[in-house]
Amino acid sequence: MAPEVKWKLRQSDRYENHAKAYRRDHVVAKALRERLVSLRDAEHPERLGDHKIGRLNGVCGVYGAWLSKSVRLLFTVGYATRVILLLDIGNHKVVYGHD
Repeated sequence: MAPEVKWKLRQSDRYENHAKAYRRDHVVAKALRERLVSLRDAEHPERLGDHKIGRLNGVCGVYGAWLSKSVRLLFTVGYATRVILLLDIGNHKVVYGHD
């Protein structure tokens, strides 16, 4: 019997566009696959990322997780719907809009 999936993953348009750049980067692609499985199956997915502040301060439930030394994944957790929305992926400048 397969384990129960606790969360559904959804992708924003911005995430989909930026994720294309990492399909051939085997290190990032592997780290992303592992992170997505971890998020999907986590009891508390917010614990797998750091709560974001700065320009994202006040945006409820936005978290960031490192996939490599320079690549970050941003996501939000929708507790009522049990959906994790993948917001963006990329280096610091791409994801946050500045260096």
